Amino acid sequence: MSESGRCHCGGRLFSRPADAPEYANVLVSTLDEEPATAPSVHLNCESKAPWYKIRDEAPQFASIPEMPAPPETNPNQEEG
Repeated sequence: MSESGRCHCGGRLFSRPADAPEYANVLVSTLDEEPATAPSVHLNCESKAPWYKIRDEAPQFASIPEMPAPPETNPNQEEG
């Protein structure tokens, strides 16, 4: 199950995958200003409008790819 943030109207603003909580998926259409950074990936490309052209070199995925496992940490391991 994932966490999601919703507007008072019920529209989805973001989601955070339960298996990768360090990631957040933000819907660009919810932003008030031009994003300061470019996308690092394009997700759900299978449902984009056929006339919409992705014009950058970021990886494209038909759906949401499996998230990489977070690095394992050992709380007893000394740093250094």
